[in-house]
Amino acid sequence: MNFVGHFKNFWCHSCRSQILLNTNIPNLCCSRCRSELIEEVESYHQHPSQFIPQGLESRVFQPFNPRPIHIIQIITSSIVNGHRGAPPASNNDINSLERVDNSDEDCPICQDHLENNCRRMRCGHIYHFSCLQPWLRIHNTCPVCRVSLR
Repeated sequence: MNFVGHFKNFWCHSCRSQILLNTNIPNLCCSRCRSELIEEVESYHQHPSQFIPQGLESRVFQPFNPRPIHIIQIITSSIVNGHRGAPPASNNDINSLERVDNSDEDCPICQDHLENNCRRMRCGHIYHFSCLQPWLRIHNTCPVCRVSLR
């Protein structure tokens, strides 16, 4: 394999840096932070540094934080700020979810093992209550499959 030659400019959306990478090397990632959230800088397009996720235009953009709970917060905040969706779940509905302890699964939101204070949705998905509750305060659906809480 020839590793000499084709260098191109890329933008890393994680550390918000422009980097020069050899495109002959497999599995391209940022040479500074090792993120795979990179995009080639092409002269005929708007520079990737100008990208702002839809719904977040009015905010000062911060470097991407790949924690799953942060992703849920971004998604839910953009939906609340002008996007219609399922209504919020009532406190009664949230508190009536089946309690589950010591599941063999991982929480779909934070990816940590499900141990104590977990809740099972009607569809069968199980979450840490602390991970699920912020979503349910905005939507009355399962974060994974969108089945209604009722």
